[in-house]
Amino acid sequence: MSAMSSPDLEEALRRSEEFAARLIASSRDCIKLLDLDGRLLSMNAHGMTPLEICDFAPLVGSPWVDFWAGADKTNAQAAVEVARQGRVGHFTGFFRSEEHTSELQSHVRISYAVF
Repeated sequence: MSAMSSPDLEEALRRSEEFAARLIASSRDCIKLLDLDGRLLSMNAHGMTPLEICDFAPLVGSPWVDFWAGADKTNAQAAVEVARQGRVGHFTGFFRSEEHTSELQSHVRISYAVF
């Protein structure tokens, strides 16, 4: 068995990254990518639509837990902390849309991934 050459490895990595991006973009779930401090890095289109988010750019870097209120915010903070420890955090809460025209019940799961 021979080792892959550097160009072959780079091509395999590029294909893998493209596949992961397509998988996230095509998911019917609301997928948000957070950094280890719980700040928003990205969100797929299927997540933006029900939340009435038309432009994600102004939200990049904002604390994800600030989208929640009251006990839901406390539960979101706890879930982020659990994920930061390498486990799966989860809770159910209500999330207000960006335009405040609807409130959505969300079943949230947060897990840690290395990129």
